[in-house]
Amino acid sequence: MTLGIMRLDRTVLRPAAAVVCAIAVTATKASPQACAIQQGWKKDFIPADARDFSRTRVTQSGLYRVSIKAPDAEPPTGKLHEWILHVEDTTGVAVDGATICVDGGMPEHGHGLPTSPAMSGVPDGGDYRIDGMKFSMSGWWVVKFAIQAPAGTDSVRFNLQLR
Repeated sequence: MTLGIMRLDRTVLRPAAAVVCAIAVTATKASPQACAIQQGWKKDFIPADARDFSRTRVTQSGLYRVSIKAPDAEPPTGKLHEWILHVEDTTGVAVDGATICVDGGMPEHGHGLPTSPAMSGVPDGGDYRIDGMKFSMSGWWVVKFAIQAPAGTDSVRFNLQLR
């Protein structure tokens, strides 16, 4: 009997305890769900004549209206710069306190951004500073933002044609 209990302990209870611990640790980490939806930009190929290059867009599920502001009219290639991402709800009220994740790349080339842009600082009036933006060459780029805020998690993509 004792041998059976010890075997049960090794084969069932210890692995089960490890799974419970792994779930508890995962649940306490910073919300990876907001960034998990970023992986799709490579699959989002859009024909050249159908690309929307507007700088203000409504998110995929319609929760937020988002605008991008680069330091110049056209984002520079080959140098680090920052963007301001403005997030508001669909009634025009600024959204503060969101978590913003950034991803992107060149769908026609199959590579991502050469840097890992990230939100920095404290949002002010719905404005979020995104540091570490860089585009390594001219061409069609996609930048995708995941927004996690009290109204829910949603995403938006922006198309850029850099010269």
